[in-house]
Amino acid sequence: MTKIYKLQRRIAIAYLNKNKRLWSKLQNELVNLEEAKIKAIKQIHKRKSSETSGIDKIVLKGSKGKKVSIDEILIQIQDLKNYEFSAVRRVFIPKKNSKKKRPLGISTIRDRVVQTLFAMALEPISEIMSDRCNFAYRPYRSAKDACQYIWFLLSRQRGNPRWIFEGDIKGFFDNICHEWILENIPMDKKILSKILKTGVMNEGSYQDTEEGVPQGGVISPIIANLCLDGLDKTIKKRLITKQLLWHTRMISLQCPRTMIFQISQFQMLTNFQKQEIQNQIRKKVKSLKLKMDLILQVSTLGNSRILLEKSGKRKGFFYINLQKKAYKKQKLKQKLCVKEHSRLPLWMLFSKLNPILRGWANYYSSSTAKLAYTRISKYFFDSIHRMIKIKHPKLNAKALKSKFYHKVNNRDWLMSTSTEFLRFKKINLFQISDTPIKRTTMIKLDANPYLGEFEEYFNKRSLNMCFNQQTNNIRLKLAKRQKGMCPICKESLNSQYEDILYELEIHHIIPVVSGGKNILKNMTLLHKTCHRDRAALENFDVKMDEPYEG
Repeated sequence: MTKIYKLQRRIAIAYLNKNKRLWSKLQNELVNLEEAKIKAIKQIHKRKSSETSGIDKIVLKGSKGKKVSIDEILIQIQDLKNYEFSAVRRVFIPKKNSKKKRPLGISTIRDRVVQTLFAMALEPISEIMSDRCNFAYRPYRSAKDACQYIWFLLSRQRGNPRWIFEGDIKGFFDNICHEWILENIPMDKKILSKILKTGVMNEGSYQDTEEGVPQGGVISPIIANLCLDGLDKTIKKRLITKQLLWHTRMISLQCPRTMIFQISQFQMLTNFQKQEIQNQIRKKVKSLKLKMDLILQVSTLGNSRILLEKSGKRKGFFYINLQKKAYKKQKLKQKLCVKEHSRLPLWMLFSKLNPILRGWANYYSSSTAKLAYTRISKYFFDSIHRMIKIKHPKLNAKALKSKFYHKVNNRDWLMSTSTEFLRFKKINLFQISDTPIKRTTMIKLDANPYLGEFEEYFNKRSLNMCFNQQTNNIRLKLAKRQKGMCPICKESLNSQYEDILYELEIHHIIPVVSGGKNILKNMTLLHKTCHRDRAALENFDVKMDEPYEG
């Protein structure tokens, strides 16, 4: 257990015990911890946004600006009490399913690191305050959990129509009242005030920010969640009456908060009743608008019904499927990848295409996407097969098969090719149709990763997430082989899924300098502290002919 996680747990416990003096002190201790600062920099470095610069044109990686080292950033963020934030760079990005554009504020790299530090200190409290059905911007929660929860509600409850309403808060990030945030967000008020009043640089002109939070900031989603937490309960308490509705369930999917009210009744709702529900939702949220200065738009999302036979049994079933737009978009992306790299050797094309196919397959592996996987697999097999035939017009079918295809088990015609550097090493085209469909295990709604009683639960959950991935990452393969355990200390590799990728070290049982090979059988995954414990490593012995079983 790291110092960071220990402090976060203590912050959560202190907040539960309503000891403001203690959790404020612990938050200050966490943000000034050297280990936390390094972790914050690494978190920013892992993201693709590290290649995007703020107004100072500085980046962590990439070639689109001046690069800065970790040591330079550490020097710049030493004195957090007197730290001054730079203005954010305003850009506009297209909205999903709309011709309108969304304003986005891009902070400088060092500002993002500082925001990440304070997000680490604020997150334990945010997890305690958050609504149990909120899945937005929270650790260990994702859209997959939200989809699984909706599926659970629709498939388990008996009969009756389900009417679904979607509430969208327009211009949420740009209109939150600063006074409300400063009064209610439990963190350093001086730093919070500086984050809110950073200002915006738009096409060379500076503008002050009198309200709202930077959309695109690291800490902004946590602040937004804290602003809206309790809204679900308020609406449910004031809106739902026995005369109007029989039962409701609420689920929050994204931020700005989308609330889906799943309403079941003994009889179908009339148009008048639907309008009355919309008006009451708008009225109750508008009463909170006085505190947060928000505009609400409510629209009917749809109507879902379960048909019952005379015996009371259901007809049909519910299933989670990917959207046609997502399928077409991914197909176009992969098609462009093949077209762009068609002149490259086949092994290079496979190395470019495989990560795209594998990532898409992993993301939708919890939905009923088997048919889409099969179609995409066939589409790319046909297109690449045509490309091979054009490149090698003199080869007949038998020669093509022996050179570019191989047999695995009872399957024939699986594409593979050798690299130019290692003729004996084969690179295969990832078979997306072979991806197993595994239903997501929904998170326990009351589980909190910063409370000790749920530590074992989240350890198992994070490792299961790791094991369910289709990947070529060496660390993940070693973690699977070791069953998530460190062979030196016999403890879990880590409670954080991402740390399996970035915070652990690979140890060669027989060192490479002593003739050891760089293969999985000669590797094991260790904690950093265990790897540096030379005495423990000398006593560590693993049979080379048997995989480590944990």
